[in-house]
Amino acid sequence: MISQPLMIASWVVIVLELFRRLCDHYPGVGKSARLLLGVALAIASTLTILTLGPDFHGIDWHRPALQLIVLLDRSTSTVLAAALLVFAAWFFYPAHRVPTRPNVFRHGAILLIYFGVHVSGMLMVNLLHDIPTQAVPFGSGPMVITNRILFLGRIACAIAWALLLTRDGEKVPYSATLSEIEIAEAERRYQDLREVFKALRK
Repeated sequence: MISQPLMIASWVVIVLELFRRLCDHYPGVGKSARLLLGVALAIASTLTILTLGPDFHGIDWHRPALQLIVLLDRSTSTVLAAALLVFAAWFFYPAHRVPTRPNVFRHGAILLIYFGVHVSGMLMVNLLHDIPTQAVPFGSGPMVITNRILFLGRIACAIAWALLLTRDGEKVPYSATLSEIEIAEAERRYQDLREVFKALRK
């Protein structure tokens, strides 16, 4: 019961570290990055609140301490998954994209899959809580199948982390020298980006 809050805290630290690694590829982003993080978390939190209905109905409130941890688990993982989607939409939008270390991209993609599987599994467990199931390891009930998918998804993500994060993946891909027209276009997009952040701060 103590280990679960520690794991949830580690999730938050991992996603924040990924965000910092992404920002390293955008020198001078500074306050704009913090604003983007705030916007991403606000959007993610709103989406999470809108999807918590099944969890409240599925929770056995006779064991409030345990179930509150379950609720914290599901809500935090949903916020982080939604935040990762916002990060991906922003950083990898063609107008914003810059050469990025492959490991950063791979790590973010695996994290998104990990949280997606975890959130889906937790949601299904709460939706299926009233369906009677037999406590057998190789059963075919919906709860057993859901737990099996959740377990296999986590293993697949662990294997992907072990195999896909390589030393070569820490190298920034080679970028050809830009022409004057491309530099001017990049500066124009940068100015547009600054105007967007200025408007968001008002």
